[in-house]
Amino acid sequence: MQPAEAREVINDFTYFVDVPYRVRPPKVVLEEKRAHCLEAALVAAFLLLNLPQKLLYITTDKPYEGTDNTFSHAVFLLEQGVHEFSSIGVSRHPQLIGRTEFFPSVVELAQTYVDAYEEMGVSVLKVSVADMNGMPIGVNWRELYSDITFINSMLEIYGQDIMMDL
Repeated sequence: MQPAEAREVINDFTYFVDVPYRVRPPKVVLEEKRAHCLEAALVAAFLLLNLPQKLLYITTDKPYEGTDNTFSHAVFLLEQGVHEFSSIGVSRHPQLIGRTEFFPSVVELAQTYVDAYEEMGVSVLKVSVADMNGMPIGVNWRELYSDITFINSMLEIYGQDIMMDL
């Protein structure tokens, strides 16, 4: 599948958050055609297995409603060429969906999300890139059906911070 086709599939999803927060396997999400940001990012990775399996992961200071966990956002990091970075993803906030334009660096792409959060009055604590193939042995994100805090923890632990001056 080509990135434009994967973007069309993801863009057709209805934004959906299940309580308690959980992550469903990409095949289930594809069947139901509804997802939250992390599920959509994982579906994009699943559909684009021929590309690097990386997510752009953003942690903020805003807590999830009714929890002590901080709000985070994930999109699939689309790399095309040496200096061409974009993203594929969904959000309940239009300014946080995937980017169709390409940026010369991951940092410049990430900055568009930081700016969007700042416009919403939310502080970004960390922006990282997580290689989904770098997850620990036994964590198969393609089949994962889990509480969202587990995979969020994995992204926090194994993600590489790309904007340390936040």
